[in-house]
Amino acid sequence: MAVRIDIEAFGEAIRPATREAASALRRAGAVSGLEEAGGGAQAVVRDGARILQPWIGIVDGAFTGECECRGDGGLCAHAVAVALAAFDDDLRWSGAAVPPSAAEVPSERLRYAAAVERLAPRQLAALVVDQAADDRLFATVLLRTAGMLDAADHEDAQRRLRVLVETSAVVTRGPYWEISHVEEAGLRLAAEATVLCELPATTEALDLVERAILVWDGLAGHLIDAHEVRGVDPEEVGNPLVEAYIDLFEQLDPDPAELSQRLSQLADKCPNGTVDLDVL
Repeated sequence: MAVRIDIEAFGEAIRPATREAASALRRAGAVSGLEEAGGGAQAVVRDGARILQPWIGIVDGAFTGECECRGDGGLCAHAVAVALAAFDDDLRWSGAAVPPSAAEVPSERLRYAAAVERLAPRQLAALVVDQAADDRLFATVLLRTAGMLDAADHEDAQRRLRVLVETSAVVTRGPYWEISHVEEAGLRLAAEATVLCELPATTEALDLVERAILVWDGLAGHLIDAHEVRGVDPEEVGNPLVEAYIDLFEQLDPDPAELSQRLSQLADKCPNGTVDLDVL
């Protein structure tokens, strides 16, 4: 249940030194990436050379904070700075928030977290860089999370998908093609569309993914006919493409009714069922 916050009372309850330090962080633009988490708020706070991700929320009727700085009790300046940013952003607060330390975490993720804690910073950095070099989606998420994406990244992602759309459209027009060529083209289309979703949405990107869907629907007919020998099902490509289309459309903050209308129109253009409205 969302609760109203008495911002003035919150400020009065914070120690003056902490309140002033939090305000200084806000004025310096040190708080970024604000988001709702567990019914509270979290953000990235840059305090000198330290980069932290504090969380703050209402637990058992009182504001509670968690931060890597391990302050001396009470709310630290980093958590308070996040609260101030959340107040400015009109974030909705839950009266029963769940802090990160209390959230249920799958055992597999706990094992990975334990492994991370056993690595030296340079080891961890090397692993991340190697993974980014081998995985475009991971690299894009990494740059987005670090706030390092720029116009060139967006142009490159659109160029890559545009080239794939053009080359995939003709993959079965020559005399020497195999089902594996169709499968490879489809998987690459889906992968690049997914990368594009990690970048700021534009109408050009939306139109490009729509073209990819139409191209794939034409190719999917070959997989449908080759159901006995294919290694990739049509929906393994079609579903990610449609999900990317919906993701981009929703990022553009449209009229919800328009999305249903556009999907219906898109489905009419896809006789091979790439856009299945019954499963959306």
